[in-house]
Amino acid sequence: MSEQSKKLIINPAFKKQLLLLKKNALDELQIQISLDKMVNDKQYRQTFLNELDGLGSESFNDIVAQLKRIPVYIESTATNSEPSVATPPATETPIVEKKSSFIPIFISLLVVALIAFSAWKLGFINVNTQKIVAASVESNAALSTAEVVTEPVVIAPVVVPEQKVAEPATPKIATLPSDESIVSIRLHGSNTLNAGLMPVLLESYLRKKGISEIKWLVHTQQFERELQYIDNNKVYSIKLDSHGSSSGFKALLNEEADIAVASRKILDAEIEMLRPRYGNLSRTRSEFTVGLDGIAVIVNPENNLKSLTNEMLAKVFSGEINNWKHLGGEDATINVYSRNSGSGTLKTFKNIVLESNELTMSAQATQIKSSHDLSEQIANDLHGIGFVSLHYVHENNKVAIAASQETEILYPTRFTVSTEDYLLSRRLFLYMPTNVNPFIKGFSRFVASQEGQDIVEGMGFVSQNIKLEKAHNIANAPAAYNNYVNVGKRLSVDFRFESGGNELDTKGKHDIKRLVDFISEHPSHRLALMGFSDSLGEVAENKALSLVRARALEKELNAYGVDVSAIESFGASVPIASNKSAIGRSKNRRVEVWVF
Repeated sequence: MSEQSKKLIINPAFKKQLLLLKKNALDELQIQISLDKMVNDKQYRQTFLNELDGLGSESFNDIVAQLKRIPVYIESTATNSEPSVATPPATETPIVEKKSSFIPIFISLLVVALIAFSAWKLGFINVNTQKIVAASVESNAALSTAEVVTEPVVIAPVVVPEQKVAEPATPKIATLPSDESIVSIRLHGSNTLNAGLMPVLLESYLRKKGISEIKWLVHTQQFERELQYIDNNKVYSIKLDSHGSSSGFKALLNEEADIAVASRKILDAEIEMLRPRYGNLSRTRSEFTVGLDGIAVIVNPENNLKSLTNEMLAKVFSGEINNWKHLGGEDATINVYSRNSGSGTLKTFKNIVLESNELTMSAQATQIKSSHDLSEQIANDLHGIGFVSLHYVHENNKVAIAASQETEILYPTRFTVSTEDYLLSRRLFLYMPTNVNPFIKGFSRFVASQEGQDIVEGMGFVSQNIKLEKAHNIANAPAAYNNYVNVGKRLSVDFRFESGGNELDTKGKHDIKRLVDFISEHPSHRLALMGFSDSLGEVAENKALSLVRARALEKELNAYGVDVSAIESFGASVPIASNKSAIGRSKNRRVEVWVF
């Protein structure tokens, strides 16, 4: 006979949309999608689609909507043919020959009836009688007469074993802490960031996603922490290691981290070390600016030192100047405090201060692993001097710094750090591969958002949210520049470019959208762009290059429907850093944004 059976197969419509999603994700986001997990792991699929939905991208919106609507599986009906097996009817009784076999049949029936009656009385069988319809049966001898015979049918009793119904298992309720957590993010790197800012950003991100059960675990290993949380009755964990910026890149190389947290830009050697595995991590889709920070030079609250040039600062930390009397203070030895060797804060300080003056850190400097502890040391040492993140100045005195004799003396303030005019301003980074999971991508978007940047500001760092500030006249600046000081205000964002060209750096590419949003919220303001260059090259050439850069920014803004009222080019004039070092020249290659 023929038998029908049903089975589940992947819905062709779902498969078509999934393949289209995989192609778009690879082309636009450089993300590899696991087709197997998208089909078989419902939680992974829902989480991934929700994250893509949050991008607001038209190229993904329709596909995501289709994948949420279309069922993953459909039923398929298959026909299996089996050979027919002739089964004689259970009640069929052969027709007997009346002429010669009546008596033997009668005796046989009588015996059967007696046996059946006895078995029935004892409870072993049920007895039914039914008519047997005569049928024609072929045999070796022709039967001349047919007759309907009535006969008891013996049916064997069916014994059904008693089945115990299993009670439904009580689902295990997830609790914190747990030894069986699922790791969702591993962040390794900067102590400056991981000690305070990153924990607050992580908690805020989880709560924004509706997760309320959160617990920090105490680790016996110093500078290592773990955050556990419950989502859909499952326990997840976030690993946070704070052994310095360099350790983050090493952890990426060893696949021990998903994100490298750095208080400095990735080095060329680190880019090449990680390129075979992750590609170029200095590109826009892998390098994200968390916020900005100023490295503050600090002295004891009782110390009256007000300012230093970059050159004098280098001599103090190299040990060339080792007594306070050479800086106008009392006759006492200068006690130098420095961050530890793996610190991004130390690396930035060396690049800007020591290496630009061809000096090295004093062998007598006391190395301390965290900015917090270093600040405490200065507070307790009347003759101490050190450098910390702006967030960790505490009650100590800040020292104003001039990049050179030709530049302004500036204190690290939120505005001078935000514009990166302050010599020791720096960017704080997250570095991650492009193929991280949607949860991690969502976290990077949250950090860059207005809400995330408000948290950065609240934690004592400098956010990327744009603000206005009244500027002041600068000595030796062109008259046209100081004219704008009198009639306009400067925005807290500068756009910087790669050397010798007009390509915006990674932060600048992200800041375009912030500037567009700011102008949309303040439509009465008129924009003026001022281009600057470093001092390499001829004067006329530098002025032309600074104009090209300002025009390049104008073109980007025009694409968003933002008009620019004025453009100025000042070449290498009004430097904010020394042109002797690469990092100083990169600060001078900029476009300032003014409104009036």
